[in-house]
Amino acid sequence: AGSAWAAAAFAARVLASSLAVAGPAVLGVPSAFRLDAPTTHDVLATTRVAAVAHLLVVLVAHALSSGRASSRSPPYAREHAGLVVATARAVSALTMGTAAWFVAVACFGVSATGKPRETAHLAALLASLTLVPGAVRHGAPLDDAAAKKWGVLVTAARGVDDEPSSSSSSKAKKKTAVQTPFPRRLREFEPADLLWVLGGWGASLGAWCGAMVIPLDWDRPWQKWPIPCVAGAVVGFGVGGVAAVACVFFFAASPTPRISARKKTQ
Repeated sequence: AGSAWAAAAFAARVLASSLAVAGPAVLGVPSAFRLDAPTTHDVLATTRVAAVAHLLVVLVAHALSSGRASSRSPPYAREHAGLVVATARAVSALTMGTAAWFVAVACFGVSATGKPRETAHLAALLASLTLVPGAVRHGAPLDDAAAKKWGVLVTAARGVDDEPSSSSSSKAKKKTAVQTPFPRRLREFEPADLLWVLGGWGASLGAWCGAMVIPLDWDRPWQKWPIPCVAGAVVGFGVGGVAAVACVFFFAASPTPRISARKKTQ
């Protein structure tokens, strides 16, 4: 029952994140800071609102989960930053991530000087979707420990390199598995990290796929930069969120023995 409730709470979080990202584009946002201001669907206005709204949802979810960190959490996820630290991490990740994504998008052939405002808005949205959740939970990957943690999580546990050698006994393998602080498969991920990794990859791939329709000679208004990439990022993030919810419910319905932090190594 506890796992089912946890899965349902996680589904509610994914829904809130998806609404925060897609809601501004679907419903529009106020065109000015007035109560009687008409709504607008301008891509720049909706994109910046979506980026900030997702950041706020991440912080609220982090604050609500602050009391649930316990010995049942895997070793890599036991450290829980306070709200002030988490907010500083989120703002820093959004700021520096926007600059990093701006450079990355420019490297893919987009003119950094032709439409810098449009590119910056897309970069801010991608930073909010791909970097902010990880920074809030685990800090920036600026030291070896944090970089290792990010590497393991972002690569879906492909970055674990402390496997025992083939000549080790089964007892040694079991002991090594207990001692490792990192998850070795998606089943061992915390739900929040599943949403971050799958949603972030979905947003990145969605933005990349959206760019494919821009050079086509259809002459449609929605082909204007960066509308297809923003739409692709939003859809990709939603698909990643659905995949994360599916994983959580599947893992809850078919539990298997997992490494417990309460086990003592001899």
